[in-house]
Amino acid sequence: MTDALKAYRALMKRRPDWFTPSDDDGLRMVLDDAEIEHARAVLGKTYAEYGPHGTAIGVLYDSPYYTILRDVVQRPDGSYGGYIRVFNAPDRPEGVWILPTIGDDIVLTLEYRHAVRGWRWLIPRGFCDPGETGEQAARRELKEELNAEATAIRALGVMEPDNGSLGSKPRLFHAEIETFGAGGLNDEAIADARRFTRDQLKTLVSEGNLIDGPTLGALGLYWALR
Repeated sequence: MTDALKAYRALMKRRPDWFTPSDDDGLRMVLDDAEIEHARAVLGKTYAEYGPHGTAIGVLYDSPYYTILRDVVQRPDGSYGGYIRVFNAPDRPEGVWILPTIGDDIVLTLEYRHAVRGWRWLIPRGFCDPGETGEQAARRELKEELNAEATAIRALGVMEPDNGSLGSKPRLFHAEIETFGAGGLNDEAIADARRFTRDQLKTLVSEGNLIDGPTLGALGLYWALR
């Protein structure tokens, strides 16, 4: 058994909720050792050009922040596939997203996002610290990123940012604030914070200047629940 598979077995005991079986004609997760080895042989032929990476199954990467898995699944037609999933680290609390408003206006920050190597307008977000509730984390993130205090805050629900590969389900909060200012410039790369009307947001979207998925999802949920 490879080290990746040994770590995978340990993770099954630690986070059984990440390995929920499916009996509804979805993608069946293959967990039996012998079937995994059979599937790896099949995948080795399908992804021959990728060498060892084509047959890698289990925990591919682990850190205090993220864990990356490659599962064997069996599709409805009986074929096998190797599917990547990305989670927050097993003991790391789920994240929070915060949609700040002043009256009917939305407040966004302009932040540099390393993954896409560019500046993006977006809502404040972050992870809970150990022992924090979602609301406590939301209030802290507001203070850190917007220098803002919530006069009222309510939970809007959870969202799945990309359920094709991401296993995270951050909690979304709506926070009413009165004042704000860009914070976190030194460590968060936040350069600006602005208040936008609904029409201004539509212009940002139509011009391709608001493309952050969590922000667009949060706006949709917020307006749908109003």
